[in-house]
Amino acid sequence: MFKLIKCLIILLSFLMYSGCSLFLADVKTPTKKRKIEPVQIAQTKQNKKIELKKEIKEDHSKAEPFVQRGDTLLFEGKINLAYRQYAKALTSDPDNIPAAIGLAKCYLKENKPEIAYSSLSRIESRTIRTPYAPEFCFLFIQASILQNNNLDNTDLKKIENAYYCALTTYRKKPELYYYMGLVCKKILQFNRAKTFFSKASSFKSQFSEDAYKQINQIKKLEQCSNCNYSQRLPLKSQISRADMAYILYHELHLNELLSKKRYNRQLQQVKDIDEHPLKDEIYAVLPVKLSGLSLFSGAYFQAEMPLTRGDFAQILYEIIQRVSPQIIVALNHKKKKPSIVDIRPSQLFYNSVIFCTQHQIVSSLKTSEFNPYGPISGADAMMGIRTLKKFFNQYDLTREYEK
Repeated sequence: MFKLIKCLIILLSFLMYSGCSLFLADVKTPTKKRKIEPVQIAQTKQNKKIELKKEIKEDHSKAEPFVQRGDTLLFEGKINLAYRQYAKALTSDPDNIPAAIGLAKCYLKENKPEIAYSSLSRIESRTIRTPYAPEFCFLFIQASILQNNNLDNTDLKKIENAYYCALTTYRKKPELYYYMGLVCKKILQFNRAKTFFSKASSFKSQFSEDAYKQINQIKKLEQCSNCNYSQRLPLKSQISRADMAYILYHELHLNELLSKKRYNRQLQQVKDIDEHPLKDEIYAVLPVKLSGLSLFSGAYFQAEMPLTRGDFAQILYEIIQRVSPQIIVALNHKKKKPSIVDIRPSQLFYNSVIFCTQHQIVSSLKTSEFNPYGPISGADAMMGIRTLKKFFNQYDLTREYEK
């Protein structure tokens, strides 16, 4: 019995020792870290890329119906409705290129090339190596030339590259050659401009007649290469603020006309015309303080900013007011006001446009529209000044001019 008890004690001691050893082994033995193979890391990254592409695809699929509806509405001429659809598409997917291109088309249709150019510039880096590149480049050329800004070497390189990119898709589109012709004409590359306009006129489209006109105008410019400034001015398709200052000073003799009026003749400091060839004319008309030719904030004149038809009417109307305010009041009651559909009484130039068209100082368009934000050509501006002189003589407002 004693031996049996002794054996049990030994057995229990052995079991207890074994259990403690196992426990200590579990505590002390550190777990080996699982080694991740490079193949597994690459696979994980690939999976993440696939998931990201799926998310992008889902965003594109959400925006696609809006883009399609926008394209349909734009084709139907419903620009405002199309604009809303493209905006919704960009809300669903801010990186959607077709929606951004659609917005640029809307801006160009609404004659807002500056906004279209800005919109296209934001997506340039994301578009250039995509299937949308030719369409983007075509719109980029159009927006660039319609802005009426001076083109520097950087702009010309971009436009040149855009032309060859757009050519792959728009080879049979006369618009491409027409707008490139305008670019070359602006930078005085007349031979190349005539080549582009000839190409545009070879298509039977709305651009054919305009292209022929451009070719004839270039021929006149070439013949007049040695002419002085006043001889070249009527050939301009759109005059600038500096051109208007020249016309008022040399053609209307504004300073002599208003010589009896009291104006502050003190020379105003203007920051951006020191090197301008028409600096003297600009300084001469500034004291009159016409709203269409006044300084911008910071004492900038922006001499090459295009002048609109509304600006032109406003300037002539203000000159009549300065010469004889009473005549405007008297004549407003005598004639029936013309019906012009594209201006509103709330607009700044409303009275100016009504008065000038009423007395045929500035002609309205044939469709009862005035197009106040459209360009005023050099020829139209000169004709308006001559008509204004006749108006002064007709009502004997000044004896400065003889009939």
